[in-house]
Amino acid sequence: MINVMDKHFQKELHLTLAQSAWVQFAHYLGYFFIANMFPTIFALGIHGLGD
Repeated sequence: MINVMDKHFQKELHLTLAQSAWVQFAHYLGYFFIANMFPTIFALGIHGLGD
C-alpha cells in the first residue's frame, strides 16, 4: 500500500526518486515507532485503571 501511495505522491507533488524514498522511509519509521510504543502506552494506561 505504501508503494501505491508513494507513486501518487511522486506524481502529484513532483517528487524525485530520492525524495520519494524519504517519504517511504518516514512511513516505515512511523509504523516501527507505533508498533514499539503502543504496548508501553497501553500497559501504562491499564496500570492506572486498578487504582
